[in-house]
Amino acid sequence: KPLNEFPSLNAFFTRRISMDHRPVSETEFVSPVDGKMLVYGDCVDVWSEQVKGVYYNMETLLGADAVEMINRYARYPKRDGSVPNLKYCVIYLAPGDYHGIHAPVEWNIQDVRHFTGHLFSVSPATSARLRGLLAVNERVCLSGTSPYGFFSMTPVGAYNVGSITLEWDDDFNT
Repeated sequence: KPLNEFPSLNAFFTRRISMDHRPVSETEFVSPVDGKMLVYGDCVDVWSEQVKGVYYNMETLLGADAVEMINRYARYPKRDGSVPNLKYCVIYLAPGDYHGIHAPVEWNIQDVRHFTGHLFSVSPATSARLRGLLAVNERVCLSGTSPYGFFSMTPVGAYNVGSITLEWDDDFNT
């Protein structure tokens, strides 16, 4: 719908998407959001990239308990003897993007942790200037396991988009 048909900016950002317009692929992993993938790759120890060349410690993003879960699930060798790599992906949602976040894989959420924080812009330009931005802004860390081991997804609040809700918990609202 045109923007002027929404009663508020929040209604625009929290609009429902029609599955007729957005069919879901039958692959094992799908993108959890409509957005631009900024960076992805392998975590080195507990470091992950925020944007090109700017890194942050994942413990500050996910919390110490999540890092313990990572160590428990991601460091043990698989049955074939290989050691799984922990991957990361940062996806930026521009103001006009649909802001619903969906499960990218079948997984069991075992921990939900809310971190209060700032609501700085998360635009690529701001991310390049403000080190640790993703771990400074308000966020909700969802951690658990998938058929592939540890899995975590962390929606990060931003300027004009500070409220994070969980579909399955009516009482949860940042």
